[in-house]
Amino acid sequence: MKILLHVCCGPCATGALEWLRRQFPTSEIAGLFYNPNIYPESEYQRRRQTMERAAGALELPLLPPLRATKPATAGEGGWAGEEEGLVNYLHQVAFREKDRCRNCYAMRLAYTARQAAAAGHEAFSTTLLISPYQNLEAIRTIGEALSKIHGPDFVFHDLRPYFSRSRQRARELGLYQQKYCGCIFSELERIQAKARGKGLTTKTGEPQSSAADLPGSSARPFTLPGLDPEATARLLSAITGLSDESEGKWRPWGKG
Repeated sequence: MKILLHVCCGPCATGALEWLRRQFPTSEIAGLFYNPNIYPESEYQRRRQTMERAAGALELPLLPPLRATKPATAGEGGWAGEEEGLVNYLHQVAFREKDRCRNCYAMRLAYTARQAAAAGHEAFSTTLLISPYQNLEAIRTIGEALSKIHGPDFVFHDLRPYFSRSRQRARELGLYQQKYCGCIFSELERIQAKARGKGLTTKTGEPQSSAADLPGSSARPFTLPGLDPEATARLLSAITGLSDESEGKWRPWGKG
């Protein structure tokens, strides 16, 4: 069975592959780096280059991203493209920041599921499952729902026991290990939390309103690739209770 693994970064890929290769032949596993949420571009390029280094060391073939319907306006690999990149990510999460992680999972997994189907893979998964900073319940529900739509099976396993080992392996390989999840919101929260711990006030200050306080009419309908807003809403309706605050120990900032 061929499986396409969504890779968020090189360090997480090391531990995820350790488990995955016990379940699938190495030759049947390919990776896909698709993370348009990462900001700024310098951080995106650093993580992408780190993933490429890790892929070489781990002998993991990386699939190129699907061609966007419009050319990227900056960068490569779907980072800034209007249709599939950063601009689209920001449009999708604007005015619904409290649910941004859930929507970000859905965007990246939907893209992976579509590419898995297009490339003839029978299954897909994600290295996000190794991180103690991610909401695994939401990831599992989204992945299984997308499997029913696009065809390939979603492979779920709690990989968090491999997290510490993945960091050790990353150090051995000399891989860059990021300090925040990736998006501009997680970086802002990291800076604010660090400042509060030191009793300081940041330049940006504390958020004055949450996504729930902002006028919903200002938000663009959240739409996953290949689906209309109504179909997207139906897919996400199963996890309306799985907000970004649904797991007590989970938090949307930190070391991705």
